[in-house]
Amino acid sequence: QLFGSTTAAEFGPKALLLVRQRFLEGGWERKTRRNGKPVVEKAKPWSRKTVNDHIQVVKRMFRWAVREEMLGASIWHSLSAVEGLRSGESNAADPKTIRAVPDEHVDAIRSHVSAQVWAMVELQRITGMRSGEVLIMRGRDLDTSDALWLYRPGIHKTQHLGYERIVEIGPRAQAIIRPFLKAGVEDFLFSSRDALA
Repeated sequence: QLFGSTTAAEFGPKALLLVRQRFLEGGWERKTRRNGKPVVEKAKPWSRKTVNDHIQVVKRMFRWAVREEMLGASIWHSLSAVEGLRSGESNAADPKTIRAVPDEHVDAIRSHVSAQVWAMVELQRITGMRSGEVLIMRGRDLDTSDALWLYRPGIHKTQHLGYERIVEIGPRAQAIIRPFLKAGVEDFLFSSRDALA
């Protein structure tokens, strides 16, 4: 709504700062649907993190255009001068800190889930694994040759950065995993088919 008809070559740091200010203030129109009907509503102001994330998206778009030789590098370089908002630098709210779910809330679901799901929940509580890492656990990814098992997920969040992810599996977590170990090392330990059966 601010720069839709502006050419990329004319879009500079001051324009990006205006876009950032609009994100901070809200008020731009967005089209959505309510009860199946199209509705135009005014957007609410965004948190500091959300504003910074969206400004980075704009910068990456320009970086892509430079890489594809659709735009000169000077435009993208000038946009990189616009830094992210720091805490307290604006009236933007910081997102609420995400805290752990209280144990009593987690324990309350035990009788409502399968043995597989409960085992996955317990593993996450004990090891700090991400849910995706637990879901893809296979026998071949576990090194059980020592008292402390090592789990190397086949896919993980920081893989693209060249990091290796190793999760240490102690005695409590081993006791949870053992009933789900399968003869086939390629089989997922926590199968939805098994859970349904």
